[in-house]
Amino acid sequence: MSSNSDQRSSSKSKLNSRTATTTSISQSLTGLKRLASGAQFYWYLTLLSTLYSSILCILNSFIRGSNNEVTIGYYSMALSSILTTYLIIMRQTYKYKPLSVLIGQIWHLFQHLSTPNQSNRENQPTQGDTSSDSGTSAGTGVERHSQLNPKYSNNILRDENAQYLLFAFAHWLFASPSFGAINSSVLYSFTIYAFFHACHYTYTNIIPLVPNISKERKAQWTQVLQYIFRLNHERSRMVAANSEIFLVTYYITPLIKIVLRLISGRFWSAARGETTQFWFDFKSVILFFVTIIFLRARFLIDKYTRTQVQGYDANLLRVVASPMFPAPLRNTVLNFRQFWLSLAKMVSVI
Repeated sequence: MSSNSDQRSSSKSKLNSRTATTTSISQSLTGLKRLASGAQFYWYLTLLSTLYSSILCILNSFIRGSNNEVTIGYYSMALSSILTTYLIIMRQTYKYKPLSVLIGQIWHLFQHLSTPNQSNRENQPTQGDTSSDSGTSAGTGVERHSQLNPKYSNNILRDENAQYLLFAFAHWLFASPSFGAINSSVLYSFTIYAFFHACHYTYTNIIPLVPNISKERKAQWTQVLQYIFRLNHERSRMVAANSEIFLVTYYITPLIKIVLRLISGRFWSAARGETTQFWFDFKSVILFFVTIIFLRARFLIDKYTRTQVQGYDANLLRVVASPMFPAPLRNTVLNFRQFWLSLAKMVSVI
């Protein structure tokens, strides 16, 4: 009798366990279907794709080289994921706006370019300036991007989502072996942003749907991700801004080589032959100016970029002002600094 009772109890326990498992999976699938009905879930998937392809691209660039076809393939995949991410955001932002808004944006851009003196406003806070808040949504994962409903700007080029979209698009156009080696450091800031956005979405929406896990374990996972997010959020924004600023240094050597080839006459022979070297030089010049324009825009609206640039500038002026610094070299450095300031103002488009 005792044995039969134990067997019945064990069978009932297994049945209850299977029922609970089935119920848990069913609830998870229902929740997943609910998430899949919104654009934010697909935005999350593109973040995961960005992380996957960016990490593989960066690793391959160190192991196989930046001109390896596999590396370039992952680079193109990463940029495609990034473009999809920002296209989803831009669609959610502007999909209900009338056509007149788009026409107005184009008219505003032409108006701005025809009156370059407006660029002198760079240090004045404007509607798109985020210097007084906790940081723009591109890297937080909890402000505008996490809701996918950011308020659109009167000037679309002051919308940082548009800035990152155009910046990624310019690099995606040249993500081909025909244009030579790629610069995987372009992906650093995008990878940082993708990680923190994905981290926030995971502990907010994904962890609660994991089946057959106790609430206590889910709470532990959530606390770990929240701790990582809160501990490194501000620091990661500074690192991302730094990585974007130092993108300019990548083009210094190629530009010097272009000048030397122009002087020696080898540049035009490469151009006539349409060699890979010519197309690499062409890409370097275009992306150099794209990067300058992008950083100028980031300086105007992002407090992290502005803080970093102003910090480097202050350090440079302090070193140059030292009595031990050679006077002839001081004038050269100051002239070089003035050249960069003039170039940045000249290419301002917001």
